[in-house]
Amino acid sequence: VEVTSSDLSETSEVLISIRNVSEKQEMIENLLNDYEQTKILTQARDSFITDLSSELISPVNSVIGFSQALLECLGGDLTEKQKKYANIIHSNGRKIFDMLEEILEITALDANKREFNFKNFDIIKLVEFVTEAIKPLYDQKKIELILDYSTLERRNCNCDDLALRKILLNILGKSLKFTETGSVQITLKHPELDFISFHGIKIPAGYTEKSFIHFSVKDTGIGITESELDNIFDEYRILDKATRQRYGGTGLSLAITRKIVEKLDGVIWVESELLKGSDFQFIIPIERVRFSDLGS
Repeated sequence: VEVTSSDLSETSEVLISIRNVSEKQEMIENLLNDYEQTKILTQARDSFITDLSSELISPVNSVIGFSQALLECLGGDLTEKQKKYANIIHSNGRKIFDMLEEILEITALDANKREFNFKNFDIIKLVEFVTEAIKPLYDQKKIELILDYSTLERRNCNCDDLALRKILLNILGKSLKFTETGSVQITLKHPELDFISFHGIKIPAGYTEKSFIHFSVKDTGIGITESELDNIFDEYRILDKATRQRYGGTGLSLAITRKIVEKLDGVIWVESELLKGSDFQFIIPIERVRFSDLGS
């Protein structure tokens, strides 16, 4: 039973209300029980997926390794037809391996088993390293890769460098996949505090514009339809059949990217229009809150 009482505004009387909330309480208890059961099932599912994926990686690696050995003629010369078949085996083995890695990573992120190591490094050197690593793929498609950090005043960054590399490689890989001609431009700058707050980031006391970096990866690709923009970072999003057949992939890379950005206390979004390219943007803090700051 729920009992409430309140003073009436114009008299000295008190209004007392007594309600039977048995059904409401029973519903809450059922919901809590359902939540606990779902939590247990989710943990079991994640553990099963992780174990299964790990078991699959070893034989898939063997397929990749032996097919590579065949292509390098380590077992003797191959005919043209045999090379063609070995190439198909090797290519599909790589695709399966990449899919398993993505499944393992998103499962680890969901289960909070992905460890993050924050340290100081030069943000420009990291971005230049990533762009140099992926540039040969851009050169193959004759897509121009542009890097602009002309307005960035602070290079020292305290973050997880491997996580940040993963974010950039995922976005640059996605932009490359969906861009046939033109360019992809990476821009780094310090965002204004109002802009940071507008995108839902809580700004710790003492932080300034230079405590954050705003990344933009803008391409001249096929763009994204308005209906897909709302769930582009959803791991359960399914691309239309024509897009899947043409570009391939699991569609998990952007979901992984969003989860990593959020683990770094940042936020990510995309602005796009069909046939007019896409602009993937994210903001992350580049310094960490000190315990003394939390105490004050």
